[in-house]
Amino acid sequence: PRSTLFPYTTLFRSRKAIVFGGCTNGNDAPLLINDVHYMDLNDPNNPVWYKMAIDDSSDIPAPRWRHSSTGISDEEMLVWGGIGETTRYNDAHLLKIEDENAFWQRLEPEGKAPSPRGYHTATLIGRRIYVFGGYGGQGLRRKFNEEVHILDLDANTWLGKDQGFEEIREGGLFTEGTSPGIRGSHTACLIEKTFLCIMGGRDSEQYLCEIGRASCRERV
Repeated sequence: PRSTLFPYTTLFRSRKAIVFGGCTNGNDAPLLINDVHYMDLNDPNNPVWYKMAIDDSSDIPAPRWRHSSTGISDEEMLVWGGIGETTRYNDAHLLKIEDENAFWQRLEPEGKAPSPRGYHTATLIGRRIYVFGGYGGQGLRRKFNEEVHILDLDANTWLGKDQGFEEIREGGLFTEGTSPGIRGSHTACLIEKTFLCIMGGRDSEQYLCEIGRASCRERV
């Protein structure tokens, strides 16, 4: 990948470390990119970087950073949201990898999508992606979020009241218990395939060190 690349996303699948997007230095000015690179880890004593060949006719995402990348399978990775040069995104793109080649497919899920944002997390639990937190909003709005949104991959739908969930702000889902609170730049870890652990991050005033846990068996 290019030098001085940051905040991109890195994903480990099938002994490959896959890197998408980020911000680099372009003639002494920030440059957002949409490249895909991977490190071949089959020989741990000799890891090698490659630029992934992408089908130019596929739905390549716009350059961005502060997005999320979520591994769906050994052959698929979902990129959601992020921040572009002049806009924030709430779109979803699926990268399908076949040997050393790959192509992008833009998803058009039904339901109410989260507002455009970056700095969020997107965690796969079963066949659902749980999006939490982040910074953004519709139009000129700027705010940190604490809502949970769930994308059902099999139904290609953002879950909501039509699926029996109670909606709150901007299509977020009602959760029982105490929320971790508004934040972005946090981490989200899956524990025992059931519990989503949220830690750290920041809001508009401070850096955070609390830990929150959600049970995701049937409802959030």
